[in-house]
Order: sequence, then C-alpha cells, then structure tokens
Amino acid sequence: MKRILVVDYEDSVRNITANLLNRIGYETLAASNSQEALSLLEKGIPDLILIDYLMGDGITGLEACRRIREVHTKEELPIVIMSGAGEALRRNSIEAGANDYLPKPYNLNELVKVLMKNLGEN
Repeated sequence: MKRILVVDYEDSVRNITANLLNRIGYETLAASNSQEALSLLEKGIPDLILIDYLMGDGITGLEACRRIREVHTKEELPIVIMSGAGEALRRNSIEAGANDYLPKPYNLNELVKVLMKNLGEN
C-alpha cells in the first residue's frame, strides 16, 4: 500500500484529503505545517508528499519542497504542491522542485489522476 504524507494547515482540508485517500486504498500520514512534515521525514520516507502552498508556520510549501530536494530527488520522493492560487503557482512549484501542481479546489478524479501519474500507477 502506497503511503502519502498530506500537509495542510487547515484541519478540515487535511482530514478530508486523508480520509479520501484512505478510502481509495492509500495509507496516509498527516502534518499541519511544513516543520512537522520535515520532522516526519526523519522517521521514514512516504511514497509521495501532497503539500499545500500556504502554511501556518511561516515556511511555505515551496520552501519545504526546496529543503526536501536538498536530500531527496524527484524520482525518490515525488512532491505535489496544492494551492488555491490557481495556475499562477504552477511554474514556481516546479522550479522549487515539485513534481507536479494541483490547483484547489480539486475533485477526487483530479486528485487521483495526479497521484497515479506521480506514483507511476498509470
């Protein structure tokens, strides 16, 4: 079973996303901010990170992505950045080292498509 780390400062979004992923067969870990996510990575590497752009701890999803890329390659640990800012952040996300970008709000089909693409489950 593939394990996905869901990082979002909004409890409701994080919990809904994790529950959806659990229902469709993924194991999930959850973090409420970038620092918590970085700490979880010290304990074990998930198969993919789904991280929001905005975080409550002052470390954006882009900055967290850059820090993760200092240690883990795109092939080793795919990262998908999510944001309600629409397509405007896609380029910045890719430049920061993300494998993909998912604009919010998204539906379940869009989420699954992005996950399957980045987990090599096509």
